[in-house]
Parts: sequence; structure tokens; C-alpha cells
Amino acid sequence: MKRVLLLLAAAGASLGAIMCTGEEPAEVPEVPAGDAGNVDAQTPPPDGGGGGNQPLPKTIAGLALWLDAQDPSFVQLANNVVAKWSDKSGNVPPRDFAPAPGKAAPTFAATALNGKSALSFVQTSQQVLLGPSLKGLSGGEAFIVFQTADNGLFTDAGQHVGYGLWQFGSYNGSHPEFDLPNNKPVIRDGFASTGQAFSGEIPRDDVWKPQIFGAVSTVEAWPRFHNGEQLDGAILDHEVGFNALGSLLGANTAFGDGGLEPTNWFNGVIGEVIIYDHRLPTAQHDAVQKYLSEKWNIPLKDAGP
Repeated sequence: MKRVLLLLAAAGASLGAIMCTGEEPAEVPEVPAGDAGNVDAQTPPPDGGGGGNQPLPKTIAGLALWLDAQDPSFVQLANNVVAKWSDKSGNVPPRDFAPAPGKAAPTFAATALNGKSALSFVQTSQQVLLGPSLKGLSGGEAFIVFQTADNGLFTDAGQHVGYGLWQFGSYNGSHPEFDLPNNKPVIRDGFASTGQAFSGEIPRDDVWKPQIFGAVSTVEAWPRFHNGEQLDGAILDHEVGFNALGSLLGANTAFGDGGLEPTNWFNGVIGEVIIYDHRLPTAQHDAVQKYLSEKWNIPLKDAGP
């Protein structure tokens, strides 16, 4: 895969970024959020949770980022284009995501993911959201709910054709990819890693369906999960590391030749992203998987790690 150069810069408490163009992002007018049409499920906390009337992700200590497209009060739109996807973790300052300077923004799709709202990314339009770096964390566990669009790209035998889903690691991101000519769909992932350390095969029938992907990055372990089931895969070159320059949704990129190739952009919808600053104990891991499964109507294959 081609390597590319992405330059970002931070200013003040908010992230001001410079990509390719070197220009400051145009200010996008704020649009008042509508009534919250979806209410977070109130779930009894797993072991170690905080309890109370908080939605389940907040009952677990160490919540570093929570992006939820089902909560319109945290999705700011301008003419249905995403101006900001706000972090609802409660952290101060919040880790909000906004359109990357010089790049197109995703759009809001009210019923795109199992009839529920999500953000729609179009690969050919190079749509991407930029957020702050998680470099201060010493590792973590992430969950993302997404669905890849079937646009017929996986047709040429002998090619690796991928989608850039996200980038939080210092080297690469995560993307569903067909490994041709073996014609096996895999997820190659570099969450919170200095290298693209994991590659695991997923069922071919699941490639275009809504799915929950989970990633853990610690010094001791680096497992990956797909719809609740731990993936068998190769762990190649891994050290814990976040990209110091920022975090991406809708694209992945590495440092190299100064441009972003089209196959590094995501094509599909993203509904939710949850990241904790540590690996969750089994009971909490299971609870988050169950929470997302019920919320997005995505069956789990396995109850635990």
C-alpha cells in the first residue's frame, strides 16, 4: 500500500489542523440540534461500573471517547453535512471530530445502518473527520459500529483493495480488505499501534453487513473482535502508540509519499465509536458488546473474549 503524508497542527484547546492545502478550515455555521429521538439504553452496570442513571458506556471508568450518531444533540449539521461530531464521554475538554481542512465532510443518513442514523462516507469524495490525538493514553480498547458499502471494487484478482475506516495508531489504520487472489476478506488493523500489526479473516457473508469491530492495544495483548467473536489472525509488528498529530474517521494514512490514494478512504457508514483508556475486564467487555448489539440490532457470535 502506498504510504502518504498527513500534516496536522494543534492550536489552543481545540485542534486546528493543516492537511495538504496548509489552509485553515473554513468556519461552518452551527445548526441547533433537534430533539434527541433516540434514548440510550439504561443498563445495569457490569462489575466495576459506576451505576446510576448513566447510559452503559459511562458506567465504566476510563471512557476516553464516545461518538454516537443516534444522538442528534451530538451531531452538528449544516445542510445535512456534518460540521462536528461531538464527544459525549463527558471528558473536559471533549475530543470532538470535525471535517479535516481541505477535505469533504460526511453526510448524515437518518436510516442508513439497520434503520438507524449514521454518518455516510463516500470514498470517491474523500470525506474524512479529524479529531485530537489520543497520544496521552498508554493503550486502550475500542469499539466501532460500521457498514461497508458494496460498490464492486473487489473485482480484480491479484490486488489488495481496502477501505480506510479509521486511524488512531501512529502508523496505519483499520480497513476491511479483500486479500486477492485468495479472495478472502480480512480486517487489517493498526489501532493504537506503531505498526499494522494485525490481520484477521472475517466471514465472507459478513463483509457488507452492519458489524461491530473491537480492538485492544496493550503491552501484554493485542486481540481483535468481530461481532463479539475473537478473530484468529497474525500479530506482526506491534508496540503501543497513538498518532501524535491527530485521529481520523473515514480514512487511514501512513507517512510517506505526500498524497492520499483513493483506496485509503472509507466507503460506507459509521454509527458509533467507543474508546476506553485501558483493556476492559471480561464482564465489561461483554457488556459493551451486548449494549452495541442490542442498540444497533447486530447479532453477536460470541458472548465474550
